[in-house]
Amino acid sequence: MHYPAFDSFLSWEDYLTLDQSGELRHEYYDGEIIALAGATNRHNEIVTNLTVAFKPRATKQGCKFYSESVKLFRHRSDRYLYPDGMLTCNPLDQQSKNGVRSPLLLVEVISKSSIQYDFGFKLKAYMAIPSLKHYLVVYQEECMVHHFARNQDDSWTFTLHADMNQSLTIEELDAEISLAAIYQGIEFGPEITYAEEEAARYQAEVESE
Repeated sequence: MHYPAFDSFLSWEDYLTLDQSGELRHEYYDGEIIALAGATNRHNEIVTNLTVAFKPRATKQGCKFYSESVKLFRHRSDRYLYPDGMLTCNPLDQQSKNGVRSPLLLVEVISKSSIQYDFGFKLKAYMAIPSLKHYLVVYQEECMVHHFARNQDDSWTFTLHADMNQSLTIEELDAEISLAAIYQGIEFGPEITYAEEEAARYQAEVESE
């Protein structure tokens, strides 16, 4: 996901109308809307792996795991976000058709261009959610996951995972999620940009003439 920019100011009513009627997703921050760019193939693969890893464990505990297109309503504020992954065990969330309000776990799959947004604004916004127990920041350019876990006194513990043999422990699900599962099928290294793809296509056409 590319680093998003604040685009314009809207009332929250107008934002909801825009978000429900358009094909593009927009996040909303106290009146300012943020257009979300399309994801890379690698980003999509990692989100799929996270869904495969979390969904059966969530279901076993009577919870639900959502990915990318489900909205998070920020507690007591006009802020609406789209996490890459979201797990909730709240009965009201599971009955809702319009989004989640009380997540237990949130996940963001980040790139170099989005790191400031995910570690700045989103980190602060997510940690202010009373129900949140875990925030996972998953890197897509390398094997690395940052795990923020809430303690009983509302302080947070940070754990860095950077080895395929390591696992994340989510006590509420009685589960361990391995980094090998999160990064299954992922090949690290620079991805081909759109410009490079076009240049390669043009060169192939020239050579075929």
